[in-house]
Amino acid sequence: MPYKISGFISHNHTCRVIVIDKNDYTIEDNTVFSGTSGASGYRDYELTGLTNTEKLVLGRRVRDGWVQGHTINPTEYIIPNPLWTWGYNIQGQLGLEDVIPRSSPVQVGFDRSSSELAGGECHTMVVTSDGELWAWGYNGSGQLGNGETDPFRRSSPVQIGSDTNWLDVACGNDFTVGIKTDGTIWAWGDNTYGQLGLEDVTHRSSPVQVGSETYWQSLALGPGFTYALTNVNLLYGWGQNYLGQLGQNNITGYSSPVLVGNNYSKIAAGARYGMFIKTNGQLWAVGGNGGGCLGLGDEIHRSSPVQVGSDTNWNYISCAVAASFGTKTNGTLWSWGGAGFGILGQGDLTRRSSPTQVGALTDWLAPIANSGGVSVYAIKTDSTLWGWGWNNQGELGIGDTNHRSSPVQVGALTDWVVGQTVAGENHMLAYK
Repeated sequence: MPYKISGFISHNHTCRVIVIDKNDYTIEDNTVFSGTSGASGYRDYELTGLTNTEKLVLGRRVRDGWVQGHTINPTEYIIPNPLWTWGYNIQGQLGLEDVIPRSSPVQVGFDRSSSELAGGECHTMVVTSDGELWAWGYNGSGQLGNGETDPFRRSSPVQIGSDTNWLDVACGNDFTVGIKTDGTIWAWGDNTYGQLGLEDVTHRSSPVQVGSETYWQSLALGPGFTYALTNVNLLYGWGQNYLGQLGQNNITGYSSPVLVGNNYSKIAAGARYGMFIKTNGQLWAVGGNGGGCLGLGDEIHRSSPVQVGSDTNWNYISCAVAASFGTKTNGTLWSWGGAGFGILGQGDLTRRSSPTQVGALTDWLAPIANSGGVSVYAIKTDSTLWGWGWNNQGELGIGDTNHRSSPVQVGALTDWVVGQTVAGENHMLAYK
């Protein structure tokens, strides 16, 4: 897919376009614009033949204006990539101004590029590339964060406040947690179990800061609990703890952050459990173990983190309701836990209590699941998207409503991107 950039060029001058990512790292530096002798004006340049990573970067930030050693009209262009969605839509969570489910990807009328996407049970959150926060879908518990619960549904995007310093966002079933660029963490929505971390069980319909710390980096939310990782790899949790998922060696709930452990680099939440990758590539698990979703060879719950096997080459991890999925650095895909609707992708309905390789391919990049869902997806190294499991409302995006027990490709496109393709409980979101 080509991208077109416009820039003002003086006569007989050439303009450099520099493509940079959100960390100001230069991805591409090309001389692309040439002015016409004796005339100034706008010129178009079409960027083609880019890799998928560069497409993602272009969707975030593009700058131009460097002309023959000096700057003319320096401008930052935000070039939106299309936002696509599909699946269940009973509360307008697809953002298509209706409540009709879609079984194939459909473009959302949202003209802003995203840096982060998140989906809950029936709501959607987006952080744009310029730090804005947007939301749509069900709002009965205030999970959209727009200060209201009536109307209880928004079927098209609405901006949440006016702040432009949002960095990350994650959704539980009916609550939302976000991180700002200053490292603070904010929460809103349902708070039945103290999952907002505000030392009470009062629901909030607008973002409220959690504590005063400024070191938060990433999030993973279960149906009634929150995991948050700091910039020094400390993992905290709070909220529901019925099966020990907060890792405190008890089943007591907590309404403010408690330390789970250290040296964690990637985190994922299931319905009542958590899976984590440490900085050394080890895989750890904690909480409920129904169906063997912890991967420990049994179905015994754990209230303190336990290492899964001895491998040190885990790369990505994701969790559904009671099934877990991981990829290793060698490109293999693994699954374990409950197997209803073929969610493990193993071609059958047999549960596994230890990690089992899905097929024999070595071109898997990252799995994608939701803590409340039973549909699973994965992106390969060639940027194709695959799905399997529950498909009652077209959640797999393959044009029908038949469940699948083995991976099936979603369309034929090769521009799906990790981090820009996310799962809600029964719907999908993707920038391409």
